[in-house]
Amino acid sequence: MKKIFMAAAAVFLLIALTGCGVGKVRNPISVEKYKEISETNGLTVDIREGDASTTCNGKGEEYSSQFYVFDTIEKSDAAYEYLISKLVTSVTGENITTEKTEDEYKKCTVKSTTVYSVVIQLENTLVYAYSLSDDKETLVDEYLKALGY
Repeated sequence: MKKIFMAAAAVFLLIALTGCGVGKVRNPISVEKYKEISETNGLTVDIREGDASTTCNGKGEEYSSQFYVFDTIEKSDAAYEYLISKLVTSVTGENITTEKTEDEYKKCTVKSTTVYSVVIQLENTLVYAYSLSDDKETLVDEYLKALGY
């Protein structure tokens, strides 16, 4: 009996340490968490409260971001679609690519020779991070990872 218990414990520990079979669950963050992480990453954050949403603008030298918390998921959905339509029609330059996924959350990446943009919607939150330089893609992706998006 003791051997079975030890074997089960070893298998459980192995699975827990390696994360086998378990995908990362993403959770929306708060305005306070966005501000904290953004400032840690060198952005200056401005927060504006509205009736149906809170808007945060993070400005930096190499990349910037916007973060929204809406009072409903439907408003977040609408803002996501609107922002993507504006991005796709306004991005200029050569080699424009757009990639859209909707697995665990909605994500759209727009990349050209002049801009790298990522829009992610998770429940009632929306984050938009971008760089006006195509060589800053890694910085934007690392920042979004720090936010947990």
